[in-house]
Amino acid sequence: MMNMSKELPDYEAIAIGVFDRIQSEFPHLTMKRDGPTEHVNLDLEIPKQPGLSFEIGLNLQSDELHLCASGFWNEWFPCSDNEVVENYFEAVSGLIRGTHRLKEVLRGNTVVKSILQEPCEYGWDGMSHYYKLHIPWYGKKTTRIIINEAMEMPSSTSP
Repeated sequence: MMNMSKELPDYEAIAIGVFDRIQSEFPHLTMKRDGPTEHVNLDLEIPKQPGLSFEIGLNLQSDELHLCASGFWNEWFPCSDNEVVENYFEAVSGLIRGTHRLKEVLRGNTVVKSILQEPCEYGWDGMSHYYKLHIPWYGKKTTRIIINEAMEMPSSTSP
C-alpha cells in the first residue's frame, strides 16, 4: 500500500521568516513576539513608539498571515504561497515606512470600512479592504487617513 499523505508546509517557519524580515528591516522599532494562544499560532506586536505613530499587530492563524492596524484587519493566505508572503511583507513594511496608508470610513466613532492603499500614478490605489457590518444610515459618515508620519528616514551624508 502506497502512502499518499502529503507533507504540509511549516506555516510557523514561514511566519517566523517574514517576521524576522520585518524586524531586520526596522531594527530601530521595538517588537514583541508571543504565541501560541487559543486563536493565534504566532504573534508580533509593534506598539506605537518613536518612529511609529500607531500600533500594528501581526499574527499567524493556521495558514493566514494577519495585519491589524487602527480599524484595519485583513489576512493574506495561504502563507505557503511566496507571492502572498511578499504582498504581506510589502503591506506591513509600507505602513511602517509611511509609503502606504489606511483610508478609514467611520459611522459615528466606528470604523466601518478601511482600505490599505499604496501610491500609484494617479494618487492612491487600494491593496486590501476591510468591511464591518453596520447600519448604513446610523451615525455621521466621516473619513480619516492613517499614515505613519513618525518614521525617521536615515539621513544620507554627502562627501
